[in-house]
Amino acid sequence: MSEVQTYTDKNGAQITVCQPHQLEYCMRCQMDFTEMNEEARAEAAIAAGQEPDDGFF
Repeated sequence: MSEVQTYTDKNGAQITVCQPHQLEYCMRCQMDFTEMNEEARAEAAIAAGQEPDDGFF
């Protein structure tokens, strides 16, 4: 199993990626952190007093 890495993005969200490729969705490592990271981004936006970007227009 591949290793994972977490970093804080510019908005304060804790984002998880595969360590070897630094991808949220990595076909090589067979890891998908997109849903978890979307939730982290939404929580960071709410904490900053902003509307979370839900991806809908």
